[in-house]
Amino acid sequence: MGNSSSASLPYKISPTPTTPASSPQSHGWAIYSATRKTDNGPVTAFQASKAELARTPLRKNPSLNQLIPALHHFHRIKRLIHPRILRAHATLDTDYPSSATGSDAPSASSSSAAPGLDALHQSATTGTLIIVTEEATPLDDWLDSLDPTSPAANSAAISWGLY
Repeated sequence: MGNSSSASLPYKISPTPTTPASSPQSHGWAIYSATRKTDNGPVTAFQASKAELARTPLRKNPSLNQLIPALHHFHRIKRLIHPRILRAHATLDTDYPSSATGSDAPSASSSSAAPGLDALHQSATTGTLIIVTEEATPLDDWLDSLDPTSPAANSAAISWGLY
């Protein structure tokens, strides 16, 4: 993730993804381990190439691509706070680095600000979207790490409805 724009985020992001964007369940988003620069606390970074999202068709409607839904999510996740949904600590669109959000990120008062939700179709499609959240583990990885003979694993799977 050696993009110079991502260096402006108050997080140190691993250069190697834990889940590459090309994996079947990733939907174009690579998942990286990361830490806060202030206290080395663990976080997770999601990165997607806007050009790749623009080339990837939606499963339910192949005539549309994944870029507009990804941009919509990118704009909404900044304001979404819910106890059962990952909290976004920072976001960055490398086409519009001055619009980054986060505890140490600059304000979005630049003339080159990213288009709002009503103008997503006008967004540049050359950069990268980065979302930094609280630490997360993909469900497939978590399930693979469970010992199926363990009572704790069985109760966890039942509580998630995965039996």
